Amino acid sequence: MDSPGEAAGEDRDDDRARRNDWVSFHLRLPNVHATMPRILTRLVPLLLACVLPLAGCDSVPTRAMPDAAQVAERDFAAGEYARAAEGFLEAAAWSRSQRDALHLRAAEAWREEGDLERAGKVLDGISARRFDADARERFLLLQVEVALARSDAPRALGLLEELGPQVGERHALRRLELSARAEEADGNRFQAALLRAELGERLPVAERRVNARQIQNLLTRVDDAALAFGAASLQARHPLYPHAARALTKRGLPLPHPLADALAQSDGDGYRPYARIAVLLPLGSGIDAAAQAVRDGFIAGYLEETRSRPEVRIYATGNDAESALAALQAARRDGAQAIVGPLGKEEVASVFETEREGTLPMLALNRGSSAPPPPGSLSFALAPEDEGVAAANRIARRAGLRVLVIRGDDEYGQRAAAALGQRMEQRGGQVAATVRIPEDSPNYGPAIAAALPQLGARAVAADGDTRIEENRLALDADAIFFAGRADQARLLVPQLRVAGIYDLPIYATSQITAGAGNARLDRELDGIEFTESPWLFGEVAGTPTHESLAGLDTAHGGAMRLFAFGLDAFRLIGYLDHLAGDPRASLDGATGRLRSDGLGQIIRTPAWARFRGGRILPAVDARGLIGDELEFDPR
Repeated sequence: MDSPGEAAGEDRDDDRARRNDWVSFHLRLPNVHATMPRILTRLVPLLLACVLPLAGCDSVPTRAMPDAAQVAERDFAAGEYARAAEGFLEAAAWSRSQRDALHLRAAEAWREEGDLERAGKVLDGISARRFDADARERFLLLQVEVALARSDAPRALGLLEELGPQVGERHALRRLELSARAEEADGNRFQAALLRAELGERLPVAERRVNARQIQNLLTRVDDAALAFGAASLQARHPLYPHAARALTKRGLPLPHPLADALAQSDGDGYRPYARIAVLLPLGSGIDAAAQAVRDGFIAGYLEETRSRPEVRIYATGNDAESALAALQAARRDGAQAIVGPLGKEEVASVFETEREGTLPMLALNRGSSAPPPPGSLSFALAPEDEGVAAANRIARRAGLRVLVIRGDDEYGQRAAAALGQRMEQRGGQVAATVRIPEDSPNYGPAIAAALPQLGARAVAADGDTRIEENRLALDADAIFFAGRADQARLLVPQLRVAGIYDLPIYATSQITAGAGNARLDRELDGIEFTESPWLFGEVAGTPTHESLAGLDTAHGGAMRLFAFGLDAFRLIGYLDHLAGDPRASLDGATGRLRSDGLGQIIRTPAWARFRGGRILPAVDARGLIGDELEFDPR
């Protein structure tokens, strides 16, 4: 039971959410006010006279009924269900007007305690005449549950019929589940399986697999004639049909509809969108520009999808953990079936910690700082580790085993270099030397010179051959990995030649495009290959064309990568179950080839680009644009 202060907090969340909308996506939060029941306090008369001279006189203490009910509610919230049940019953003894409502709360507490027999005894004395719609639904559903515990399936079905098919959203899943149990208890196994299939469409990811096994167990106990008749009554797109078709095939019975057609209509390629999705983004915060680019990409992906699409609501979170958690709770109250976001690292960590049981599947748009994603959820980020691993794979595939790493002191470069080193070791190679270029000086010569002994540097004799530079060095290295900006790269390349390093191929992270764009200056970078999102310089199947987005600022310039990130966020949420359940499954996205590592992280294999004539072009090789697969490696 909420306090007025909590209700006011909800109002503030509602007001903030309603200030943010975009195009046809409306931010709608319910205006819910929880009110405390007002129970008149009864004064207790003195019952005992003063009998013993030295004892004084005793009186029965008075007790304010709202306090007793509130204590019981606090016990319920704390998981002390037996104590809560006794508290509700005690409170009911003081208030005839609230007696039935408090008895219902006591019965619900006994249910949570796992004692349905006691819950049933309390329910037997309740009159529901004065209940509102929600209390009546709770009362009847609990009666159904008690009837099933007493093995009285006919009574359970009769109560469900009295309840009717339409109930409030908060009770819809429970009604479906209890209906399935009642049908099964009454021997109607195919009907129970049908109800569970409908239920599975609305369950969180973590519960769908259990529900699917229950459907399979039900169908194995349906005889051939009933199974064939029931399957023929289903449309190919009904969620139960794939289960029924597989059961028929296993028994060697004909299918009323081809299974391939049914799968193609639902999830043959793994695409299975949720009905309602909440997107949590820090719009209006200090990182509003980044949030807008991600939002615009997500909505562009939504508009490009030609199959079934979810209802989407966007919630402004602010750039802090508290507001992200508030938006998550608002989305849950609004009936969201899955969450996309939040965007900030600390916000993601807080949401992961709150949702560690996996009750609401999520595609987080960053990697948490500590807690892993909950079961059935994934985290997706433009992580530098993915670029470092991709570079290691590309270098190793080209027979390179010893790498000279050159990087700045920023976190992105450090993480990319560390991932490259780890992956090189897994592939039998190593980082031969590391050069840290200074941020406060354009002179990189001393840092390069200090690394030469680790590379086995030795002079190459020219012997009068003017085609060989006099200062050329032979090195025990096969490639250079550079993690830094374009302005740093323009300083680095000529200084490598001054140091005697000419022929080593250079591979870089996407950071190198920061400050690039001047074709005259960028000629200095010709030949350098770097990781990049394929959508930036070409079309990717399932994504909008660049021409169709000509008037959208966030789809061009420096925001393009985040726009592509938003495109992939929409695509990934439709394949969340598919990727989370199969680490070998992959999806060609706007930012690269995407797959799950089996531990809750989306791993991205980026494309490769190359500076040529001072311009950025695809680095197409014999294996195509995305030329270096991130092999599945259990290590």
